Amino acid sequence: LLFPCTKCLQIPAMDHQTKFAVQKIVVSLHSADEILENILDRASEEKAEIISCRSNLDPKDGLEFLGLEAHNIHDLAKEVEIRLSECREKERKERCRMESMISSLKKENQDIRSMLEVAVTEKEVVENSLRVLKGDGDQRRSSILQIAEKGLQKVGFGFIMEVISGESEGDDMSGSSASAASNGRESKQEVDSLVSISTSLLGSLLSR
Repeated sequence: LLFPCTKCLQIPAMDHQTKFAVQKIVVSLHSADEILENILDRASEEKAEIISCRSNLDPKDGLEFLGLEAHNIHDLAKEVEIRLSECREKERKERCRMESMISSLKKENQDIRSMLEVAVTEKEVVENSLRVLKGDGDQRRSSILQIAEKGLQKVGFGFIMEVISGESEGDDMSGSSASAASNGRESKQEVDSLVSISTSLLGSLLSR
């Protein structure tokens, strides 16, 4: 914003009242200039480069001096507007980044919670199996086979059921002929039976 010089307008000499009004305007312009400079400093990480377009004009030059002061303030206000827009954009990007991070943390928390729920369920299953293992021999053997079956199924051996089924039929036949065995040898027989089943399972897996 440029004002025509006083000489071009051929304005007569200012009277006392006009000079007083000009002085008040100059004071207000200087105050506005300082406020804008402070805002610019706060809105920028680096020290703002203040526009220095001040001339050697004297306030006595009247409208020409006021025009230059107004022009300087106008340029400074434009710079403040640009810096504030940059700050708002930076804050927006930071807010989006934080929201994305919070969303990722929430999803991770849900995954951890699901894993903990599965772990608790598995713990309860194992505890129940251990209780059964304290019962009679047939229940112990059945529980051990079920635990082994679940473990193999988790790693992808879905055909383990038919192998276990075949072994179970053979064990039922041998169990009827060995029903007269003493209770003191029961644990050893269970171990031998499990070793035999494991050997058969490994042989079946390797031959497939």
